[in-house]
Amino acid sequence: MSSYNTTWNFPPDMQPGDFSLSPPPPDSQSQSFQPTDFSRFSVFNTPTASQIPFGSPIPSYTAFSARIASDSDDFPANPFEPRPVTTAQFNSANERFERANEHAEVVLSVNRDRANARGDTLPLTGGNKLGKQATTATEQDKENVESRQEEGGEEKAKYTGPRLIILARAAVDAQPFLAAHGEKGSSWQSVVNIMKLDKEFRNTSLTANSVQHKAEALVAFKKNPNAQKSKKLSSIIGQGTSSGIIIGALLERLEEQYDSAKDKSDDAKAKIKKKNDEDREGGNAIREASMKTFRKRRHDPSPASDDDTNLTDTGGASTSTPASRAPAPSSSLETLDEKPKRKRRRRNASSDTDGLLALMQQESERRAKHDEKVEHSLDTFIDNNRKQKDEYLALLREAMLRQ
Repeated sequence: MSSYNTTWNFPPDMQPGDFSLSPPPPDSQSQSFQPTDFSRFSVFNTPTASQIPFGSPIPSYTAFSARIASDSDDFPANPFEPRPVTTAQFNSANERFERANEHAEVVLSVNRDRANARGDTLPLTGGNKLGKQATTATEQDKENVESRQEEGGEEKAKYTGPRLIILARAAVDAQPFLAAHGEKGSSWQSVVNIMKLDKEFRNTSLTANSVQHKAEALVAFKKNPNAQKSKKLSSIIGQGTSSGIIIGALLERLEEQYDSAKDKSDDAKAKIKKKNDEDREGGNAIREASMKTFRKRRHDPSPASDDDTNLTDTGGASTSTPASRAPAPSSSLETLDEKPKRKRRRRNASSDTDGLLALMQQESERRAKHDEKVEHSLDTFIDNNRKQKDEYLALLREAMLRQ
């Protein structure tokens, strides 16, 4: 790599090493003003950016341009010319000349602002520096960015009908409204953890505060679905939809927990929560036993009733069936072992039947109330129609009599 030595001509009134510049006169383009000649400067004494302040006259360049103009088209012939100088040009020059990047820094320090001012029309961002204006972000954008940063790039949760059901079920199981005063935060966080287990909330931003606010909004919706603040939830859940039917029972239990926690001490809340846990465990045990019985009956098609189950309501006498007329087993021990099994089947079948009957009775009561309302509305409509008809006929008769 070839070396070079650029010399600069000192002005008569300057000494080597003294690079301070006096401010230019107001009319820097006049005939009487002569720019400072730096042609006798050594390459190792290249002036720094602070020694050539912004606004100073451009020095006359006498050496170094002829050297590179003949063998390099990438680097500009006059680096002090006020025009943009790209990084690619400096990298190309750096491959040919030693310490060319230091000269490039001087060129950029003098001409960057002027070149950008001529190439860009953007306003100043501060001081004498030019640059692009920063985009103004809305508060919602900032919240989304912060949420993604906190949750590892997760999206904000948007609640739908199925998601509200998951939230209500998790809140009913965790019972955060019945938590003690110092355990509310951890209790609502457990609700978040339960919700995160469902695929609906994977890669979704959830916080304990947001889930608590949504659960309280669900309780307010249950208390007054027609309220102004419940319109959004009402539109999501809907009336008569599958989500509305499923979430109805969950909201009743959630509202019960919310009301039970009002004006209660921590000990009272703990007792209520313990009772709810016991009831839930008992219900789970009953459901599990029912499912086991149901699966067993599917695999064992033997009838659950025999001769000692078919009793008449009048006399209590046993009614013979084809199964009862079958010959008895040869061993009495087998008969004794078989009867408890049949009794257990009868008890399990009766419990399932009682549950179904209770559900059917509730549905029939609901339908009866609905039919009564419809009938009452129809009667009211007929009466009003009859009254309007009578009034119209009376007015018509009166008008005919006047004629």
